[in-house]
Amino acid sequence: MGETPTPIDLYGDATDIPVEKHSQDFVLSSHVFEHIPNPVQAFLEWQRVLKSGGYIVMIVPQPDALLGDNRPLSTYDKLIQAYHENWTIDTAPPGSCYSDHYWKFTSTTLRGFLEKLKSGVAGLPPINWTLIGVEDPDSKVGNGFWLAYKVPEFNFKVKNLI
Repeated sequence: MGETPTPIDLYGDATDIPVEKHSQDFVLSSHVFEHIPNPVQAFLEWQRVLKSGGYIVMIVPQPDALLGDNRPLSTYDKLIQAYHENWTIDTAPPGSCYSDHYWKFTSTTLRGFLEKLKSGVAGLPPINWTLIGVEDPDSKVGNGFWLAYKVPEFNFKVKNLI
């Protein structure tokens, strides 16, 4: 909003955030999600770093925001493949991205993907987030949409250690 960029407090990877487990109140991903080769791994990492009842807000480009990108929408199967094959920038198959965008969604397809992850995938902890907000298209620029989720409250039982 000004001439001076905001200082960065932390550098990291969306799939390996250098903070302690359950230490953050929220994750904000603005026009980043589509650049992550392994989005399921990012979801698991975001879940790891969030406090009980924390929030995730994702701002994602509309599928037609990138001129010349004629790829079809991303599929659930392809996202699960990226997780099982542990895609990274270095290991993602050739042709898996367009102009550094790996994924292409509508707000409906991304919400559907997250709904499917609630039931769990073999070898994957459930990602059981609650959708709390949607804006499609976004009211700021209009070239994207946003989704807001809340992670579950943790139910820790404290044992008597005496």
